[in-house]
Amino acid sequence: MTGAGRQRVERLISKRPLQALELFSQGATRPEIATALTVTRSTVDVYLSHATRALGGRNLVHAIVLARRRGLFDPGGVAIALLTARQRAALVCAANGETNDEIAISMGLAASSVNSLLKGAYRVLGVGDRAQAVAVAMRLRIITAEDVSLPEALAGSAGGDR
Repeated sequence: MTGAGRQRVERLISKRPLQALELFSQGATRPEIATALTVTRSTVDVYLSHATRALGGRNLVHAIVLARRRGLFDPGGVAIALLTARQRAALVCAANGETNDEIAISMGLAASSVNSLLKGAYRVLGVGDRAQAVAVAMRLRIITAEDVSLPEALAGSAGGDR
């Protein structure tokens, strides 16, 4: 799809219905979408209906196919949009090997708040633990290699003496 065509479709579909459609395409249930977008389940139905109509789809599956063909689903786009800045910061700290207590100190939060932030990030990313969250966040480029610092033992050899 050309840039102009994509912009025209994106103008027809606001961000939230497209996010709901993308989450649905990834296997999220309506209640899970409602939780992720912090809306009611009936609002999720309205979002999905709006996205389907705006894309000219006959049903949800057809709308998902059309959205994918038009390049409207950005890998990690929904996750990036739904993660808060603090959740992302906590994930970066976790990627750097920090414990919840260490993350709490560096972010100036209580350890229980860090736990809540990470649990929310797990929910958005659709994972169950810290290692999976970091792996998915890196795959989706929510966390980049520049965000992760090498341990001192490896940092000296990273430049290589080749």
